[in-house]
Amino acid sequence: MTSTDIYNLERALRTVYPLTTTWNSINVKILELNICSCDKHSKAPGYVEYDRKTKSLQVECANRTWISVTKLGLLGKKV
Repeated sequence: MTSTDIYNLERALRTVYPLTTTWNSINVKILELNICSCDKHSKAPGYVEYDRKTKSLQVECANRTWISVTKLGLLGKKV
């Protein structure tokens, strides 16, 4: 999926069910994300790096597009 597809999916489901993923066998909720307009070298879809300047995780999506995740939470815990 491209970054626009993921962003639109998150906006549509935000109030009903947050997007989730796993990291080191821990279920994590994605609470805030934005389309990133960064110009980076392409690695592979799913590649994640931390940007200290914006304090966010940047995730590469399909077609060399990126999303910026600024807020995460643990599934089952209140934020």
